[in-house]
Amino acid sequence: MPVVSSAVDPIRIRAMSGCGTLHSPWTGWEDQIEDGPPSHTYQFVPGFYAASHPVRLGSGTVLEPRPGQPGRAWFLPRRESGDPFEALFVVDGAHGIALRGLCFNGGGDGARHGLLVRCATGLQIEGCRFGDFGAQDGSAIRIEGEGEHRHVREVVIQASRFINDRCGVRLGPWASDLLIADNRFEEVWGPALLVDPRDHRSDYGLIFVKNHLRAARPGREGPFIRILAGAEGIRVAENTIDGAAASPALGPSAAREVSPGIEVRGEGRQGVRRLEIILNQIRGTTGPGLAALRCDAGLLAAGNHLTACGSAQLGGVDLVSCHGALVEDNEIREQPGPGIRLQDCSSSRLNGNEICGGSDSPVRGGTVGLLVGGSTTRRVRVTDNRISGVREEGVRVSSSLGLRLVGNEVQDCGHGIRIAAATNLLLVGNDCRDNGRGGIQVDPPVHRGLVALNYAILNGVMDLEVRGHRIRCRDNKVDKQGSQPEPAISEG
Repeated sequence: MPVVSSAVDPIRIRAMSGCGTLHSPWTGWEDQIEDGPPSHTYQFVPGFYAASHPVRLGSGTVLEPRPGQPGRAWFLPRRESGDPFEALFVVDGAHGIALRGLCFNGGGDGARHGLLVRCATGLQIEGCRFGDFGAQDGSAIRIEGEGEHRHVREVVIQASRFINDRCGVRLGPWASDLLIADNRFEEVWGPALLVDPRDHRSDYGLIFVKNHLRAARPGREGPFIRILAGAEGIRVAENTIDGAAASPALGPSAAREVSPGIEVRGEGRQGVRRLEIILNQIRGTTGPGLAALRCDAGLLAAGNHLTACGSAQLGGVDLVSCHGALVEDNEIREQPGPGIRLQDCSSSRLNGNEICGGSDSPVRGGTVGLLVGGSTTRRVRVTDNRISGVREEGVRVSSSLGLRLVGNEVQDCGHGIRIAAATNLLLVGNDCRDNGRGGIQVDPPVHRGLVALNYAILNGVMDLEVRGHRIRCRDNKVDKQGSQPEPAISEG
């Protein structure tokens, strides 16, 4: 993405009237920007600048503070009427614009947005501060094109700070090639990042990386990051999300408002495709660390670390009606409910995840390690996961068609693996030990399957109990074995 360079002879901005304080800000500076020469740099002396209308930025404009002077330049709306105007600054049909080291304040509901971008190419925002944009449907930065020929491309937002806004960065349709990196979002009431293509299929080419999102008190309006139907081509990586809830030991999460860390939500036939959520640190959210609903093929959730995320019913990672999802190598600890929940998902895989309910703490966390269910769940593979320290089952399957449960390790849980209902089950090579109420249990509603090469020892009253129909059971290593399947099918 191109970086805009400063013009040779910067213009020093100091408004014609006012003394430049919060209660008496400078006025009359807007025309110098809108009527000034193109492709120029404007330097603002420290102080407060009141905008009486949205200031339109032309191509090649650079706004920055005057170097060598203490303090920063602040921009705020001039309150002459009760109705907020659209934005402090507007970019519409321009390119090569840079905003550096400036402060933007919405005055609560004085301006809906700090910066509104409708059509632009090559926009850079660096080291700025956005605060108090609290108007309904407002945001610190709103970026949305107006059509195929009025697109927004090549936007960089980095090293900036967003405080007490209703929404941090809002992305609409017709926007692409976006980098949002190394920013801080603190006490943003709603989403720090909202991607809403409004049912247009949009390939954003968005990288949201190394940002810090923080909420020190409850009462948020929804998730920290929300991605809605029609979005694709997004990477959310190496971010830190700190929620207001510190630990499940504080009390049942169901009693608190549900606020996920990352929420991905498709609607109707419009899903969300080609989405990577990788290597994020998510702590203390009162909803799932990652909640995904109706995602199409291409959802990857890998290498994330989740601590004290979820609720009594919702998992730390919670997937509903997703197709082709891969949840791999995540670490989930101290969850109040399920570690990972898959409901009505198809052709998806859970691989190499580590779930620890917190067996070393006074209150053991987590009701279930992995929870798989739903009448339309089919072709799900659960492989090589490690589960320990949850109160009930390490793995619970309430319904599935074509489930493969292979190579998982479950120990120190209330119960190891329980298959309540399934068809065409493959349960092979799992290791269950030291589970207080039992090891592996296959209930009568399970039809057709193979239970083989499992290692179940030192588990409660029984290590292996198979009561399903047409189940082949062979070469399992157990100490205490319960009832067997139909003799004609049993083999060893």
